Amino acid sequence: MPTQSLHIETGRSTPGYREGGRLNCKSLARRPVFWIFVACGLLALIAIVAYQTVVGRTCFFWSVSKTSCKLGGAHPKPQYSSDQKPDTGKKPLYGVCYSSWRVFGQCPSAEEVHEDIAILRRFSSRVRTYGTGCPVEMDILLNESTHAEDFKLFLGVWLDGDEKADQSQIDDLLEALDKHPHARIVAIAVGNEVLFRGALSRKRLVQRIREVRAAVRRLGEKHASVSLLEVPITTVETVLHINEDLAKELDLVAVNIHPFFGRSNLAQSKKFGDEVLLDFLGVYGRIEKIANRLGKKVLVSEVGWPTSAERGERNQGDSELTKAFIKTFISYAQEQGIRYFWFELFDSVWKRNLYGGKSEQFSEFNLGLVEENHRDDKMLLDFGDSS
Repeated sequence: MPTQSLHIETGRSTPGYREGGRLNCKSLARRPVFWIFVACGLLALIAIVAYQTVVGRTCFFWSVSKTSCKLGGAHPKPQYSSDQKPDTGKKPLYGVCYSSWRVFGQCPSAEEVHEDIAILRRFSSRVRTYGTGCPVEMDILLNESTHAEDFKLFLGVWLDGDEKADQSQIDDLLEALDKHPHARIVAIAVGNEVLFRGALSRKRLVQRIREVRAAVRRLGEKHASVSLLEVPITTVETVLHINEDLAKELDLVAVNIHPFFGRSNLAQSKKFGDEVLLDFLGVYGRIEKIANRLGKKVLVSEVGWPTSAERGERNQGDSELTKAFIKTFISYAQEQGIRYFWFELFDSVWKRNLYGGKSEQFSEFNLGLVEENHRDDKMLLDFGDSS
């Protein structure tokens, strides 16, 4: 067997080395000092491994950098932008829609917002809001999403065609983002169903979208904020009001899809969950085709099913029906990678002011996962599911 040798850059010949500076391993192996060094090295290695095991370190002395070796866990987490950062914990829903009002037009207190967030966190790590007119709420939500890695916002600007009020909504948004430029923001929606409600013309809506995008990007440059430089700016509409011309103006295509208001008498089906899912997919597929032609992503900004409805509405509202649909939908959305926001977190009987004469059983008031008191869970979800 040939003698193993290791080239060592040395200029002199020493005992145990061949001429030309090559290490003679057999010669070294015959020396007691060699085995003493080997034994010491092994003991040192054992000591290092034992120390790291005791204190809970997960890296070793050959780590590339010292900063990658931390107590109690992993290497430093990579930096993500926009909505790319993975959740730190499993939640049953991808996202959930949130309105903080208990009474029509009345902003919540700081204590109430914190209570809502505690409930919200049980369901999802992503939250959709609809307006910017409650500064305490905005401040708390943005602060939370700045400091909590598992809390992200889909911010909304409410537009209703009143130029002064609409501008105030935009100004409030920009002021809040100027204060919290590094919040984790999934997207910003300039308007919700504006065209569906006839609140603005398509031309004016597009102008508003462009204005907000330009202003948000300027804030991003001012604060060197990746979040504000990259956050998608969009609007939210129903399927009938989304076409390629509008989609071209959007960074992503956001659509509200409510099968409850589509085909009637779905509750009569023996496979209710599957039937409702098929109705959802019919609408989603139309939007996806538009988005794909433009190389854009789709975000389902609302989807849900009410736990109650008045007699004579298109479909039946019932807790068991909601459970059936939400179970089927969550499973499919997770499997297919559909991003969505469930509508909504709390029942909203406060909307009765907007729907004169409707009873508390009206579907629009009963789409929440939690009762209108913002406390009692309707128990519609199996928390074994995850997004």
